[in-house]
Amino acid sequence: MEQNLNLNENSKTGILLSFLFCFYLFYCFFEPYINNVVGAGGKYLIFLVIICFVLSYHKIRFEWYHLSVILWLLLKSASIFWASFNYIVQLHFFSQIGMVALFITMSLVSFNDKFIKSVINTALYSSFLIGILSLFYSRPFLSETFNDRQVLTLFGVQNDPNDQAAFLLVGIAIALNVVLNGKALSKIFNVMMVAICLVNAYAILLTGSRGGLMSLMILILAAILLSGRSEKSIPKKLAKNFVFLGLFGLSLYIIANNYLPADSFKRMFDFTSYLGGSGRMDIWENVLPIFLNSPVFGGGWGSYWGYNGYYTAVHNTFLSVLTDSGIVGFLLLFMPVFVIGSKAMKKGYALPFLIFIAGFAPSLFLDAINKRFFWNALIVSLILITNQINKDRKVDNEEKIKN
Repeated sequence: MEQNLNLNENSKTGILLSFLFCFYLFYCFFEPYINNVVGAGGKYLIFLVIICFVLSYHKIRFEWYHLSVILWLLLKSASIFWASFNYIVQLHFFSQIGMVALFITMSLVSFNDKFIKSVINTALYSSFLIGILSLFYSRPFLSETFNDRQVLTLFGVQNDPNDQAAFLLVGIAIALNVVLNGKALSKIFNVMMVAICLVNAYAILLTGSRGGLMSLMILILAAILLSGRSEKSIPKKLAKNFVFLGLFGLSLYIIANNYLPADSFKRMFDFTSYLGGSGRMDIWENVLPIFLNSPVFGGGWGSYWGYNGYYTAVHNTFLSVLTDSGIVGFLLLFMPVFVIGSKAMKKGYALPFLIFIAGFAPSLFLDAINKRFFWNALIVSLILITNQINKDRKVDNEEKIKN
């Protein structure tokens, strides 16, 4: 599989391009707040990124996963003609094209270490900034149904609690990698990474996002699995990581028990209330017939909207894709997704896998097919994987030359 991953290095990625992409990432974390200040035109930043990067490339390599995602988008677009409703299409048509175009653009070449470091730092500290601000500027979510949930509120604007939880997970994923895999520059830096994990995890609890808490548990499990796959891992290190994660979980629970509002604490830690999934089970049962009636190509883009009187998202990306474009669309989209994840897992690339999980796990509880955190996780993890493969091959070639 390695020979099928893009390894062309883009040597022209200078300061301006790095700044542009990092600013785009920062924008994604604070999109609703920035749009409230500068207007909705900020969302077109993605097309500026695409144009500037494409024009900078001197050599590209088109891979099978690019074709697979393009075919999925073409099928999804064609399904408009047999969909029962077109509200979702009108709402997300251009943004869906934009996210796919960005995924392809940023995976046509391999980027250098300097660019990657800038990307990781931007994601880490943007996520942490949301966590810090949430401690001081969280307000009740403006919904009569979920008035016990607290979300970051700036300029009178709020993000969706589940989306905010997903963005907070990114910082935890990067910080966990530093702590568990011994990448810290100093003990002080290591303590800072632990603080980021605690602050962001508590901010997730404030949102009342049970999907966010479950995603955090999945992320921690992934961190444990990856910490045991590194060649440098030894039983002592594994035991140390287990102890750290155990203490982390205990500390988070104690903090939540003492500082989290009582209603929020009950919502998050009364796991018997998870069974209904905040109405998700009813939604899933409602849209399942759409897929069963058209299993090959699905019921069409957004066919779930208004079906049997349910005007709501599916809240599960797997089921959403099956409903929109059937088994064919599901395979076209998720083959690249699973290959990216399995490649990182197989090679023991901890950071790409954890970032992948940070974006993928929330999609199990959200309709994330049009969410920036989902596509950005795929983009960044694939960038990291191709970069690491380049490094591994250079080392192998050097060893062959010496031998």
